[in-house]
Amino acid sequence: MGDNSRSRRFSYLIACENARRVLDDPGVLSKATAHLDRFSKNDPRQRDAYALWSGLLAQGAEAVAAVLRDPSASGAYARETAPSFGGLPPAVRTRLLKAARQPAIIDSGQTA
Repeated sequence: MGDNSRSRRFSYLIACENARRVLDDPGVLSKATAHLDRFSKNDPRQRDAYALWSGLLAQGAEAVAAVLRDPSASGAYARETAPSFGGLPPAVRTRLLKAARQPAIIDSGQTA
């Protein structure tokens, strides 16, 4: 397992943390919507991602959390194109990075 695997695990753990935040506080969706509209809405290169995320955000917290945690290829695409949910505090990012160093996390479906 190289740095790429750790990087993928770290990205997945960040997405899972964002899913948790969205479920705890659906108001976080407004930050994602504002980010999406500001940076993707008028960019023709991001047309597909904008359509995906504007639809998901309109469906609410449960739909957004489900796609952020989805381990499939479509879930990976959604995570890669996700808008910002407002960022994570440095302490949380450090905890997730340490967890990403454990190879079995993404394969077992467990999160830190």
